[in-house]
Amino acid sequence: MKKMYAFLPIWILLFVPPILFVTLSYNIILTILTIGILYIFTNYNKEVFNIKSSLKIFLVYILTNIITFALFIATELFNYNNSIKNGLIIPLEKNLYSKPTSFIYAVIAVLISVTVGTFLINKIIKKYNIDKQKKNILKVLLIVFLIPYLFLIPTTSVIKDKFSSLEEFRGISIKSSRIVKTFKYLQTSKYISSYTIDTHAEPYTINLYMKEMDSFIATIEYDAATLLHLIDDANEVNFIVDGRTYNFTINKINEIYGNIKKTSLDTINKRYTDEKFNEYLYLGHVGDFDVFDTSDFCLDEEQIVFEFNEEAYYVTCADLDKIILFGKGIEIPIKDALRTKYVSEIELINHGIVRMVEQQ
Repeated sequence: MKKMYAFLPIWILLFVPPILFVTLSYNIILTILTIGILYIFTNYNKEVFNIKSSLKIFLVYILTNIITFALFIATELFNYNNSIKNGLIIPLEKNLYSKPTSFIYAVIAVLISVTVGTFLINKIIKKYNIDKQKKNILKVLLIVFLIPYLFLIPTTSVIKDKFSSLEEFRGISIKSSRIVKTFKYLQTSKYISSYTIDTHAEPYTINLYMKEMDSFIATIEYDAATLLHLIDDANEVNFIVDGRTYNFTINKINEIYGNIKKTSLDTINKRYTDEKFNEYLYLGHVGDFDVFDTSDFCLDEEQIVFEFNEEAYYVTCADLDKIILFGKGIEIPIKDALRTKYVSEIELINHGIVRMVEQQ
């Protein structure tokens, strides 16, 4: 499953056209300021306007940004580790001040880039005759100029992400005309072909008719939780895909989150950043367990899981021994979970984990 509500950190935009033009312009201005100060501190020595030296100073400012960018983006190499992701990578992308680890890392990255920049510029300007007092002032000014300030700006203070946009809809009624606007922020937004909203009698229901999707259970469950969290009097959400209805009642979602109305959007999002959602195929949630298909390849034949009320129920494209329930600190195959009564046949049926064999 893809990372939920991902958005570009503002510092990535430094190197994206046409903002790259702004970045270059900013560094040109810094170069001009540096040369101007050098001109004054060298008692108006016109040699400071040397094109070669000016170009070197400009490249040092660019290099400072590149070093900081490289150190920030390098953290993505550890994206597989949830502790690093939540404690460092995500805060760096959104608000580096939100976690001590991300703030400390950002300070170290900036110190490294400024140190390198200061060293290189000092080598460039050492040929100029500047008295000691002015040289010390110049060093301080260069450090101030070299700090890559854009990397220290919280992205969330500049770019409005989906969380911020969705929070505006918290507590709205299912009868509100604004409800339709929430759909564009859903993970499934591009797959919604039409919708109906049933408020004639409880349970108040949202029906979303979807285009065909692949590997989508986690995604629609995520969106169902989001809608039930935001919309005060919504009781259930149905996703109709290829003629089949995937039903999410507020009780089913509460099995996962406790009380979806009091759960934050951030908590909903964090559930799906668990590595299992990326590594395996999510089949749904039953009781205290998340059910995953851990198979490496798809089997052609249907796999009968159990018979109930003289009807056979099956799963497709999966080895039964590879369908694992994760929860309560254990991992247990679906057959063993049934045998030991961790889950019941009726729970698997009601939660859509298994399907009934159609009579020929």
